[in-house]
Amino acid sequence: MGSSHGATSSPAAMCSLTLVGLVLLGAVAADADGGFSKGKEFMAAFMFNYGVGESNTTANYVFVSPEGDGTVDLSMLAVGNAPPWKATHNLTAGTTLRVDIPNQSEMPNTMTLEQRGITITSDVDISVYAMNDNVNASAADAAEILPVSALSTDYVVPTPTKNPVILVVGITANTDVKVTLASTCSVKYKGQTYKGGSTFTETLGKSDVFQIISAFSTRSACDFTGTAINASQPVAVYSGSSCYYTTKSAGCDHFIEQVIPNELLGTRFIVPDVFDNSNYKVKVMAPFDSTHIYLYEHHKDFTVHSYQIDIDKGDFRDYTIPDGTTMEIFSNNRIHVIQYDGSSTPFSLPIPAVNSYGWNYTFSTMDNPTSKFFLSYINIVAKSDSAPYLTLDGSTVDPSKWQRVRDLGYSVATISIPPGNHNVEADDNFMVQVYGYDGVSSYAFQGGYYFTKLPLHYTPPTHLPGHHTPSTTIAACVDSPGVDCKVLDGSIGICKNPDGAKNYCPKYCNLCSGCTSPGGCIVG
Repeated sequence: MGSSHGATSSPAAMCSLTLVGLVLLGAVAADADGGFSKGKEFMAAFMFNYGVGESNTTANYVFVSPEGDGTVDLSMLAVGNAPPWKATHNLTAGTTLRVDIPNQSEMPNTMTLEQRGITITSDVDISVYAMNDNVNASAADAAEILPVSALSTDYVVPTPTKNPVILVVGITANTDVKVTLASTCSVKYKGQTYKGGSTFTETLGKSDVFQIISAFSTRSACDFTGTAINASQPVAVYSGSSCYYTTKSAGCDHFIEQVIPNELLGTRFIVPDVFDNSNYKVKVMAPFDSTHIYLYEHHKDFTVHSYQIDIDKGDFRDYTIPDGTTMEIFSNNRIHVIQYDGSSTPFSLPIPAVNSYGWNYTFSTMDNPTSKFFLSYINIVAKSDSAPYLTLDGSTVDPSKWQRVRDLGYSVATISIPPGNHNVEADDNFMVQVYGYDGVSSYAFQGGYYFTKLPLHYTPPTHLPGHHTPSTTIAACVDSPGVDCKVLDGSIGICKNPDGAKNYCPKYCNLCSGCTSPGGCIVG
């Protein structure tokens, strides 16, 4: 299960692979009516974040973005000496609400079954995002939460290769869960030791959280990728790392993402570069046997490198992708594609299939009272002919931000965004990634998904955004409050990115002379 290495494709090979890609693209082009990853009922959970203890500060949050005015209820059962918790909040359309979640929501550092699930219900459709911020350890991450209507019974789980964690969360009572462990290390549960290939079962009630966790190590090379979860009723599954590090001498960061059920995965993916001045990693994993995968690296010098791999259920490959490269992936079967940031403050991002892109996203940056100020970005992947009409907070995107990817039909934009609430919409489906750095930690999440089969009662909106006129805001040439520009320049090279530098550190990056022109110095 090691990495594969590619070479620049010959014209004949590229022709052959392109024909295969076109056939696969045709197979997924049809898009039936369905629903977004928005809904009225959710089940969230927080896995163990390394360093949490009596001397550390745990900070868990849920961010709720409603489709209309309404209310949201959040609740959790009693945990230990902590009483049951419940909160009700009013919602306002077009804005995102942050809700502080009690500390006892986080799972302990052990393989265990606990009633720590958080039930979220609303009287209007909402999108939900969750964040875990371990303040003392400077370890944070975020995830988009899937509605209960998008959950299923069968999962094959990808995890990071360092201190992996899997959560299985019960939605209904008396749910039998079978776990077939794929692991390069062993785990202990109820006095038994389980190695890769072992099978064990557990019965979950509503709000029960079953945590499968490796023994912590600063030299961990453990990986649970390929672990199969089969349940008698739908469950929520989360994957992550209690402590992921890019080098053994660097500090670690927390990873958490919700896993897409096998039946909702796709076959074509586009993986854009992230702003960090580093190579990034991509993991592809097969939930089904006889999976044939074709990968294309679209380099910034317009060369294309290609790979072809054949793998079976639970198998995976890890690739290191050069900075500035856009990755395109096709498969004959549904697969998982996970992107890992390669900087000293890493994060993970599940990549939605092209036919799972949405057309309207409302979200917030993950700033909260316990975190430092995050320098936040979005990546947008949109069809090249619709990109000029896509709007961010009511204004079209600066055309210079779009980078057309040769022979792909899609363009990519990386845009720094100020703290707070944002909306992105277009007249065609597109992908949004949201991520941020504070110099010592980071977060990332997908803006959302469009599932063609769920929920069954959902009616897609008939109103699509019209064309908008770009607008800019002129601000004083000062660095954004709370931003340590020296730290950010050392960790992610903020001054090397004109968009981020003008948005956050124009004074530190010596860009004040450009602030006299309209839009030349936009400060959040």
